Amino acid sequence: MKKKVISFSKIKKDFLSLLDSLSSREKDVLILHYGLSDDLIKKEKPKMSLQEIGNYYQISRERVRQIESGAIKKIQKNSLFTKELVEIKEIIFSLLKKLGGIAEREFFLNKLLEKFGIKDEREAKLAKNFFIFIINKFLNDSIEEFQKDKEFERGWRFKDASLTFVRKAIRELVRIVEKEGEPISESDLIKKFKQTGFYLNNKKKLTDLFILSLLHLTNRMGKNLFNEWGFSFWGLVQLRKISDKIYYVLKKEKRPLHFTEIVQLINKHYSLQSAHEATVRNNLTADIRYVLVGRGIYALAEWGIEPGTVSELIEKILKRAQKPLPKEEIINEVLKQRLVKKQTILVALGNKEKFEKLPGGKYRLKKI
Repeated sequence: MKKKVISFSKIKKDFLSLLDSLSSREKDVLILHYGLSDDLIKKEKPKMSLQEIGNYYQISRERVRQIESGAIKKIQKNSLFTKELVEIKEIIFSLLKKLGGIAEREFFLNKLLEKFGIKDEREAKLAKNFFIFIINKFLNDSIEEFQKDKEFERGWRFKDASLTFVRKAIRELVRIVEKEGEPISESDLIKKFKQTGFYLNNKKKLTDLFILSLLHLTNRMGKNLFNEWGFSFWGLVQLRKISDKIYYVLKKEKRPLHFTEIVQLINKHYSLQSAHEATVRNNLTADIRYVLVGRGIYALAEWGIEPGTVSELIEKILKRAQKPLPKEEIINEVLKQRLVKKQTILVALGNKEKFEKLPGGKYRLKKI
């Protein structure tokens, strides 16, 4: 029979009852520093630094640190402490073991939220604060927090964890991305990883959850908003520049788009930083990766779309043919590259300085 996971509301209630055994200042310091209050979560900045708390109480930062340290020791000596900690400790330890003894911070916290069935945004923020508080202050004899470095993102690890296997698995994932040369969907990356000899020799350990954890852990790779993984330094992963966002929207849609539609799609995926029509249109006009194929409609040049006006396109078509072409054939060739009306093409063909109509209805470039 599957063991029922304790609720977050019970964890919150139990730990807040432990805080009630402290002095009012000790309790306030912990609540303010770690954001352990529903009321604080409503604020823009739910946590306060030791210095900010010191300023509030008109005491030094060091004195606040001493108060916090003393409060933690009091909780640990409380007879109820071990009982309240045992269940959440079991859940945290079990999850970290499944992830090879090391995990990126946000990935780990989000998996804990899933474990407890927390979906409400405000409750999730409060729960994360409680989990961080519990791990860093009450499980730190076994688990240590580490900061982002050249190898890993910020996260937690068992102090006695061997990272040799983790590093080998990450190297295999990196090789796949190197070979692809461009961002790859999460599902395809995992599928290709499962075809490697490394995976086949270790597949009992390498669950999908573990593989995902590795992707989040390494700082060599990142994921864009289309759920594709690539190297962190790639513009198509970071997608910070508006030109890269335009490119990726067109690449994902796989069809020409009006610049207003491109703006809407960028703002849908990148709501934190809105794009403006004028900025998007200026980038579309200036960047050779994009080709105007209709009124305000743009395509990617890599699709084989040639730049230029309809008239210039007709010139290229006739030059390649090296012979006169019927009107309908020219129209069809232009329509493969441009979203324009037939009348627009006929008007361009009517330019007697560039094109000459021959008997029988064929056209050729006018000889100079």
